[in-house]
Amino acid sequence: MRSRISHIAFILFLPFLVNAQDINSIEKVKIRGIIYDAKSSERIPFVHIIDISLNTGTSADDNGNFSFTTNRGDSIKFTAVGYSNFYMVLNDSIKNNSYQVIKLEPKAYLLESMDFYANDPMKGFYLKDIPRDTIRLGNTKGAPGASYWNVLPNGGSGYVEAFANLFSKRAKQEKKLGKILEEELMLKMQEEVELVQRKTSEDKYNPKLVSRITDLEGEALDNFISEFKPSRGFILRATEYEIALQIVESYREYAYYNGLKVDMNEILKRAKFSD
Repeated sequence: MRSRISHIAFILFLPFLVNAQDINSIEKVKIRGIIYDAKSSERIPFVHIIDISLNTGTSADDNGNFSFTTNRGDSIKFTAVGYSNFYMVLNDSIKNNSYQVIKLEPKAYLLESMDFYANDPMKGFYLKDIPRDTIRLGNTKGAPGASYWNVLPNGGSGYVEAFANLFSKRAKQEKKLGKILEEELMLKMQEEVELVQRKTSEDKYNPKLVSRITDLEGEALDNFISEFKPSRGFILRATEYEIALQIVESYREYAYYNGLKVDMNEILKRAKFSD
């Protein structure tokens, strides 16, 4: 009787023993690598990496780097908003602890139609709801233990994110264009201010005025103006009296250093400082 019971117990536990042997015989494979945009060659952050065979997953980090360990023979899906899914089967050709470079192809989205309603905040514009799947995520960097995440069939984590991703490029282009137009407007305003200041400066201080006061002409006049012309800031702020006085004082210095004998009374008359 005891022998019969032993045989029955052995038969009952035989499937568990076989299953345990199968589990122990499964080869574990560690995969690590980086994920790039196939068009721009830029790194893609936070790509979802899903083990389809086990329905588990993890994510790449903010620089597109990833690392995970799973079973030999499993099918892996790499998915991210804005990109086509990439599939990998961990067959014998993939070495344990090998470094993989994954390139995702950019994907164009065709959005469902949107309805706009006025005067009803409960009916703001929306996208048609999309069925979601729930998967269990494995250990991720900075978040140990299993967790759960609702994902869209195309790999996105929400239709609001997909909507924003579609129009973000256009918004950036419009912002850049607005900045360029603003810079061009500021440049045009500066040029107009510069033109007005130059004209005002030339009206208040010019060779004709200097020649009338100093009686210099030709090359001597050009040399004097080149050496003693005041700054534009002074000319714009100064009155006609202050400009004439500056010319007289500069000419006094010019005459002294060049050994010229001048009649200062005559110069003051020409500057209209005396009768």
